[in-house]
Amino acid sequence: MDRLTAFGLIAVSLMLIFYALEKRSSLFVLAFAAACVMGSVYGFLQGAWPFGLVEGVWSLVALRRWWGLRYRREPTTGDDRNVANFLEDLSTIAPRAGMGAYVFVKPEGSNHGFVQFIVESPRRLTIHRIWTHEPLQGSGSLMLGQLCDLADRHGVDLELKVIPIGRKPYPMTRDQLKNWYEQYGFEGTHKKMIRKPRNPVSAPVADVA
Repeated sequence: MDRLTAFGLIAVSLMLIFYALEKRSSLFVLAFAAACVMGSVYGFLQGAWPFGLVEGVWSLVALRRWWGLRYRREPTTGDDRNVANFLEDLSTIAPRAGMGAYVFVKPEGSNHGFVQFIVESPRRLTIHRIWTHEPLQGSGSLMLGQLCDLADRHGVDLELKVIPIGRKPYPMTRDQLKNWYEQYGFEGTHKKMIRKPRNPVSAPVADVA
């Protein structure tokens, strides 16, 4: 085994170890990001640039997650627990799936889909991804409706970018997706939409997702 191969083996091993330990401390998320950087360096040195590129992106995602988790790990009281309480409530209806994701389970055992968050502050969450296995069948509306209800209950701002997810052709165009988000109270542009908490939440005009 040459030095480069040994370096790659160490990088991948550290990634697996730190990922498994993430729930114990936000520092393991930071360590995971560093291991991803090592994996990225290995990929480019090996000539496998797609692997190096993907690992580089994962390192940035992990760094952002670590930054958000710093808020969640700090002792908070009163209004500073808005996001923490939101996520605790959410986990009772959508179990955690790792990497900031939550799965909305159906009674028969399958699932409606997933939502993935990035914690921006004690009062703001970014919806990094929200996707369903069965587009345009109501699962997306069910998930987003429950998220908005929880955001109203706990006084949490929700933020997102209008990005279609899934295989092409996408079930909705960016404009259609933006209009759908607007029905739930999101305002802004394709690059950044924000929903401020309100009470009670208004019912959307149409159910298109």
